Amino acid sequence: MRTLICTFFITIATFAQVGATRPQRDVVLVDARGFETRLTGFRRVTGDDQFRGYRGASRILVPYERLREIEVRPGPDGGGRKRVRLHPIEGEAIDAEYDEQEGEILFAGFAHFGKITIFFRDIRRLTILGMSDPAKLPDFDRESYGVDAEVRDRKNVRTRLTGFRRLAGADRIRGVRGSMQVTIPTRKLKRLLLARDEESRLLVATASLRDGRQVAFHLPPYEEKTVFGGRSELGRFRITLG
Repeated sequence: MRTLICTFFITIATFAQVGATRPQRDVVLVDARGFETRLTGFRRVTGDDQFRGYRGASRILVPYERLREIEVRPGPDGGGRKRVRLHPIEGEAIDAEYDEQEGEILFAGFAHFGKITIFFRDIRRLTILGMSDPAKLPDFDRESYGVDAEVRDRKNVRTRLTGFRRLAGADRIRGVRGSMQVTIPTRKLKRLLLARDEESRLLVATASLRDGRQVAFHLPPYEEKTVFGGRSELGRFRITLG
């Protein structure tokens, strides 16, 4: 991996809010690439709050409120149903199957670093800890008005800025962590370091958060082209994230 390309240091944060209406839970999720993430506000994005699958020749509908853990076992690639083991709150585990339609169901939740989305097919283990407290759920969809920052570009030029933010859409950075799509609000960052992975040619991002923790993820090519901007002592400033 090559050395430092770009960093920016965030010095002002804005605030978070409460949101969402679907049943939401605190969970521990392990994805298809082995990444383990503790989440709050985890929910099925579409449809009702239950697992749809098959047990033998029967169709089954299992409310998530009756489950404490789900093991997703996709098996070999190709068509056909995939295996899953359901662990009810009471009683023995149930072996079942799910089809492509259930595998395409999208789930979302909040990690300490931001919002994640993941398809059911990319989950390997989901441990349900309990219902989330709605009063503690963040709202990462709120627009912000930028932050004070220092940007260091790939040519090692440093510029101090005010109102630094994503110029199109909500002020956030989108990336990939394992099988998850992640969204990190700029206001949660203290420092972001970008470096090129010589094997994949993707940018590897290491985010230092305001709470002292770190998270690493990849930037997809479309996110590298995202334009950020602000104001410097010389006037308006624009730069692509890559």
